[in-house]
Amino acid sequence: MATAVESIAAAQATRVPAPPPTPEVTRDTGGATPPASTSRYVLWFPDGSKDDLPRAGGKGANLCEMTRAGLPVPPGFIITVDAWRRFADGSGLAASIAGRVAGLDVDDSDQLRATSQGIRTMILQAPLPDDVASAMRDAYTALSKDVGRDAALVAVRSSGTVEDTAQFSFAGMFESTLNVRGADALLRSVKECWASGFTERLLFYRVKQGLTGELLIAAVVQKMVDADRAGVVFTVNPATKDSRYLVIEGAWGLGEVVVLGRVTPDRWEVDKSDFTIASRNVSRKEFMLTRDPRTGETVRITLEEEQGRTPALSDDEVRAVADLACRVETHYGTPQDAEWAIEGGRVFFVQTRPIATLGIGAAALRFGRRSGEAASAEPRLVLLHGLGAGPGGLASSPSSSRLVGTRTATSTLTDGMLVTVNARDGTVTEGSLVGALPAPRLT
Repeated sequence: MATAVESIAAAQATRVPAPPPTPEVTRDTGGATPPASTSRYVLWFPDGSKDDLPRAGGKGANLCEMTRAGLPVPPGFIITVDAWRRFADGSGLAASIAGRVAGLDVDDSDQLRATSQGIRTMILQAPLPDDVASAMRDAYTALSKDVGRDAALVAVRSSGTVEDTAQFSFAGMFESTLNVRGADALLRSVKECWASGFTERLLFYRVKQGLTGELLIAAVVQKMVDADRAGVVFTVNPATKDSRYLVIEGAWGLGEVVVLGRVTPDRWEVDKSDFTIASRNVSRKEFMLTRDPRTGETVRITLEEEQGRTPALSDDEVRAVADLACRVETHYGTPQDAEWAIEGGRVFFVQTRPIATLGIGAAALRFGRRSGEAASAEPRLVLLHGLGAGPGGLASSPSSSRLVGTRTATSTLTDGMLVTVNARDGTVTEGSLVGALPAPRLT
C-alpha cells in the first residue's frame, strides 16, 4: 500500500506537553541521509529549510524544514524552480506561456479551457535540456541506492512558490503522481507536475487571487510509503476553531481518498493538553486505494463491511499522530495542516502547511460569469453538510472555501446553481450569503 494526502483547516494554536507512551507505534526518519547534490537543479531534504521557499516551493521547503527538525519524513529531494526556468526558457515555453496567459479572461470558460490545454500540451511535448535530465537521473539513482533499491518507488508532487503558505492554499489543485518507478518515468512525471500548474482550476484561482506574476514550480520527489493507513491532522479544530483540540482524519490505504473527499474518513478530536481522545466518529469507508504488488500501479479495492466499519487507527496510533502534529506546530509556531501515513507501525509525516481562517464563498457552480444576485440575510435552504477543507477568510469565490465528506454533492447540486460554500460551518446553502455572515472568531 502507498500514501500521500491533501486537506485544510483553520485558526490559532498553543503549547505541547510530553505525550504518554505509545508502545504500538515507532517513529522513523525513513532512511539514511542521502548525499548532497552540487546541482542547482536538485535540493535534498536535509540540505534545505523553510527559507528555501523561492527555490523549492512551499511543499518542498516544508519537507526540508521537517527533515532538519528531526521529524519522521520519508527521504527525497526537490527538482528546483531553476530546473523549470531552464526548461521553460531554453525551449521558448516561457514566452509562449506568457503570451497565452496575458489578457486571459478566466470567466470565459471556452477561452480558459483552450488556454489551459494549449499550455499543458506544449509543456508535455517539449524536450528536457540534457543538463536538467541528467541531474534528475543522478538524484533518482542516489535515492534508490539510499533506500536499498535498484529503482525506488517514489511520489512526485508539484511545489509552487506561493503554495502552502498562510495566505494562499493550492491544496488539491496541483497534480501528484504516485508509485513512479524508473528514471524515464520520473522525468515524465516531473513534466506532468509542471503542466499541472496550468489547469483551468489553477489558472482561475491565480487570477482571482491576484497572482499574476510568473508561475514558478518545483517538484518534490519522495520515497513512497507502503502505508497501511493515511490521513490528515489539523492542529486546531476546523469546525469550532478551538485551539485546545486537534482533529485527525484517517482511512485505509492512500490518503487521497481523505483529502479529495472520496470516502468519509474516521475522525478523532484530541485534547492537546494530555492527548486524551475527546470524541471519535468511525465512518463506513467503502473502498481504499493501494499499490498493486504485481504491477506497482494504484488500484481501488472495495472494503468488506467489517473492515469498512473498523477504525483506521488504534487509540495509541491516534495519540502518536497527535504527538507528532503538536511537535510540528511547536516547531513552526503556527497552526498546521499535516499529512501522515503509517507503514508497519511507523508514523511518517509526508507534508505540512500553515492553515488560515476557514472562509465563505458564493458562486455559480460552473466556470462562467457569476450571477449578480445580491447577498441576503434571509434564511436559505441548507443543501449539504460536510467538513470545512479550505482556508482563505471571507472570499468571493468558492476556490477558497471547500468541503469534503458531503457524500451527495454531485447528485444534489446542478450546473449553474448559485450557492454559498461555508467552510466554517461545513454547509452549502442555496443563494448568495456573502456579506451577510459574520467573520470567523478564534478561541
